[in-house]
Amino acid sequence: MNNFSNNLKQLRLKKGLTQEELAKRLDKNYTTIGKWEKGIRSPILDDLIKLADIFGITIDKLVRSDFNE
Repeated sequence: MNNFSNNLKQLRLKKGLTQEELAKRLDKNYTTIGKWEKGIRSPILDDLIKLADIFGITIDKLVRSDFNE
């Protein structure tokens, strides 16, 4: 898993959202969120912008930081 995958899962859980709830906010299928969290797929820029907005962080922090440290 990469930093983005780990960060997405950590942020989603911290916010108390299920994959399905987050997917609805992004107008995506919940399986897409699962693939992002497993590092199988990566979101497009528009989705990164929406995710950063949902979690109240910058895109840079979303993709580069390591929230497990």
